[in-house]
Amino acid sequence: MNKYQCPSDPNSGAGVNNLNYFGVQGGGATPSCTNVGNQRVFYRNGILFHNSKTQIRDVIDGTSNTFMLAESKYGLNPQSRGDGIHAGWASGTALNSSGNPYTQVAALDQINSIPGHAGTQDTISKFSRLFGSFHVGGCHVTLADGSVRFISENIDINTYYILAQCADGQVVGEF
Repeated sequence: MNKYQCPSDPNSGAGVNNLNYFGVQGGGATPSCTNVGNQRVFYRNGILFHNSKTQIRDVIDGTSNTFMLAESKYGLNPQSRGDGIHAGWASGTALNSSGNPYTQVAALDQINSIPGHAGTQDTISKFSRLFGSFHVGGCHVTLADGSVRFISENIDINTYYILAQCADGQVVGEF
């Protein structure tokens, strides 16, 4: 069984229902919509946003230039909250009732820019805003072509936004 956990996450393990890899719902300086004081963000310009029907043919910026999955250390885990709300490898939510993209992240805030992680704090109002990891200097992403790249936390913010969008017409060369 694959549980979508990163071996470097000290909050993961065989008996823990959490995950470290999330669908990329898009990115940019302005989300499609927000809730809870603009803390939880929603985009519709990536590949895996809520109710997405995006197909490979829709990734016009190129499958080797578009983020599809991203690593995060901010995803809710059983240690995050006293009420037990968390996002596990088989989780989901009815967005019309709770307004949380539990299995999706976006490129809004820079990679690893929020101090701490889900094992040390309640990240319910943070996890949808950025990618992150326990690796020094950045995190892993899976591109739409299936390749995996390590992305620096110092990536140019506009390049980060562009790579999270699948059809903005801006193609990034080497990154």
